[in-house]
Order: sequence, then C-alpha cells, then structure tokens
Amino acid sequence: MKGFPTGTVSLDPVERNRRRSELAESILKSFQRKTGVDREDLLGDLLANLMHWCDGYGFKFDDELRRGRMHYECEAAGEL
Repeated sequence: MKGFPTGTVSLDPVERNRRRSELAESILKSFQRKTGVDREDLLGDLLANLMHWCDGYGFKFDDELRRGRMHYECEAAGEL
C-alpha cells in the first residue's frame, strides 16, 4: 500500500486508519511548532497555507479536496 511501510498492508482497516490519523497528528504538531498557531486555529491555518501552496504550484485546491474526500471514504470503508 502506498504511504505505509512494508508489512502494514496486512493490518486491519481500523489499525491502518489509526496510523493515518497519527501521521496527520504528527504533521499538525510540526506545523504548530513552526508557526506557533493555537490548536483551535491549527487545522484552518494549515488548510489556508495549503491553498496558497496549490496556487503557487498550479493545483486546484477544491479538486484536491474532492480527491482527498474520495480517498478518505474508501479508507473509512476499509477498501484501502
């Protein structure tokens, strides 16, 4: 499975999604350390920065958000 170390494909879907959540938490904590933003504003600020990143690199944020939702729905259903 892309994005997971060798051997995690055999994990059950709940465990894979727990690890996905832990990865997101790690990224958010790193962003918080680098920016000093309050936890309540953390996700919104990161999303705003990702929008700027998309602008700079020619991606359409809304398209990527739809793609992310599609991945999430498959993962939450245990398909990935």
